[in-house]
Amino acid sequence: MAERTTGSGRITTVLGPVGPDALGIVDAHGHVWVDAVPGAPAPAPALADREPILAELRAFRAAGGGAIVDCQLAAADGTATSWPTCPRRAASL
Repeated sequence: MAERTTGSGRITTVLGPVGPDALGIVDAHGHVWVDAVPGAPAPAPALADREPILAELRAFRAAGGGAIVDCQLAAADGTATSWPTCPRRAASL
């Protein structure tokens, strides 16, 4: 969810620029939501069960987590606009 903006001292996130101190603990390589890829051999990895994902995200937040760099490419499964990666919904955790 975060990318360093050159020279500004701020981090560009999907919710806009923030100071590094506002991030808390950062998961630098996460896969929050992964739909099963059609045609993939079983058992293809999938992370698409909303309640366990929410529970893990809440636990991460409670432990001081403030940002996740979601490394799932939109082209890989088309879920870039799916619920968990929607910035406003994810930020409300």
